[in-house]
Amino acid sequence: VSYTKAKVNCKLDNLLEKTRKDLGLAGLFWPHENKNVDETNLMVSPIVIAQVTEFECGGLAISLSGSHPAMDGFSDFKFLFEWAKVCRMGTLVEEINFLSFDLSNIFPTIDISGLFKSTYDPVIEKDIIVKRFVIREVAMSRLRKKCMDESDGGLTFQPSRVEIITTLLWRALIHISTTIHGYVRPSLMDFPLNLRSKTSLPQVHNSMGNFRIDVPIKFIPGETKMELHNFIILIRDTVNKVVALCAKASPDEIVSTLVNIYNESVRSPEWGGNDEVDKVLCSSMCMFPLHDTDFGLGKPALLFFWHERYTNVMVA
Repeated sequence: VSYTKAKVNCKLDNLLEKTRKDLGLAGLFWPHENKNVDETNLMVSPIVIAQVTEFECGGLAISLSGSHPAMDGFSDFKFLFEWAKVCRMGTLVEEINFLSFDLSNIFPTIDISGLFKSTYDPVIEKDIIVKRFVIREVAMSRLRKKCMDESDGGLTFQPSRVEIITTLLWRALIHISTTIHGYVRPSLMDFPLNLRSKTSLPQVHNSMGNFRIDVPIKFIPGETKMELHNFIILIRDTVNKVVALCAKASPDEIVSTLVNIYNESVRSPEWGGNDEVDKVLCSSMCMFPLHDTDFGLGKPALLFFWHERYTNVMVA
């Protein structure tokens, strides 16, 4: 674990004002040690990098970068939340919910080199464009009603905010791809799912580590229609199938299930290894205690999430 303390010659208010126009400025405060990391050299940088940056006249930027094979979003955000408790005066030890390190006991180390299919996955340097869209609750309610009305009874459940926003973004990307290529291409979306509450293993509910899966959701032109409710149903059905496979499974069965899912999607030459298929990753921070992470100076005024191929970075 690498821990860095830094100072900057600007005020927090000034930064917050500038990020209204350019949210990417928040990326200046993330740790820059994780460089050129891939699956062949995961240990080239520390597993966890934390940086605390102090502004003039008070205020902090807390950034945390974790190696994804070792830590998932739950571990990152839970660690930050409990770390903040420790930093606040008067917090009782009994109120601190320490993460457990028992995943390795439940899932012993095994050689996975022969389990996953090999696919060519080049590392391509690209600029990252950061955009922020604010959708108010009133607009969300209208969107939900629109989806329900247009489905004409096809939607038998109330779609969640995550499902609605994910659908809007994914469908927009498919439309953009169609404009660029001149035809509708297949699209593979990775939909991260925390497995801690989805299995019958109660001892993993508070485990540190990487216990999640990118649920592969496949859009096939001509098979999935382009209406919002069609995408919502596709997302819900695919996630439910994965949850059902893991719900009562043993640790060995869970590993086997995840291997099969990856080999049929991300590692498949027809999907993950196919240049004619668009790949999309859509993460959600909902249900994580980010907005309640208070280091003693108040709740965060800005949250910034940065995902690289093998690292997760969060700045608050």
